[in-house]
Amino acid sequence: LCLAEPLNLPVRRHKGRIPSYANIVKNHTQWIVGGGDAVPGANPHQCSLQRTSHSCGASIISTNWAVTAAHCIDGASPTSLKLRCGTEYHATPGIDYTLAEVIAHPSYSSWSLDYDLGLIRISGSFSLGSNNINAIALPAQDEQLAAGSTVTVTGWGALTEGGYLPAVLQTLDVPVVANDVCSTKYSGFNDVTDRMFCAGVDAGGKDSCQGDSGGPVTQNGKLVGAVSWGYGCARPDYPGVYTRVASLRNWITEQTSV
Repeated sequence: LCLAEPLNLPVRRHKGRIPSYANIVKNHTQWIVGGGDAVPGANPHQCSLQRTSHSCGASIISTNWAVTAAHCIDGASPTSLKLRCGTEYHATPGIDYTLAEVIAHPSYSSWSLDYDLGLIRISGSFSLGSNNINAIALPAQDEQLAAGSTVTVTGWGALTEGGYLPAVLQTLDVPVVANDVCSTKYSGFNDVTDRMFCAGVDAGGKDSCQGDSGGPVTQNGKLVGAVSWGYGCARPDYPGVYTRVASLRNWITEQTSV
């Protein structure tokens, strides 16, 4: 399935409300492109955010809080969602958690995707340290992410643009692209703000996509980003754009005490 959007509206990398306008074609259900199967047990922070099936990714940060993208939870009732954790297979049971609360950043814009970060509080507690479930560390406020350094993206998003959902969690390493370089690439499409960073290769072929949204971007054992948006999937000269967790670290602490 494909829908179109206005020229200056970025791709939301999730199954969501996409207006129907011409000129840029985006796909409804897509996932990581150019990666490989994740090693079992290597990503105990990774969860699948689900309605009736996988919708977005999320990352455990404490005994009862997880991080995702704001666009994954914006306008949603916590009772309509669940988190599935402790498994590399989104469609087979790990441990399912009901949600008590979802919080999108108050400055989140569904048009620009600025401040695209959300928080999830579960009912009860995660079984940290067992059942392939654990929290991931967070960076300090405004901790730097060097251009050219490698980040790791994980998720259940499509293997090709317009492709199908993989059964097993995928992982991909990509280099960080400097914000000024990325801003030039996306000039005329969407602003790349200080709450965002980009990662990808100029030749294309490696990227996150719809269905990966909200999922973790990690470096040195820390959650440095959440999958947010981009133009198409793995297209040359258009790196993926991610929410910069370090720029919103203080807000996370204010809401969660983490």
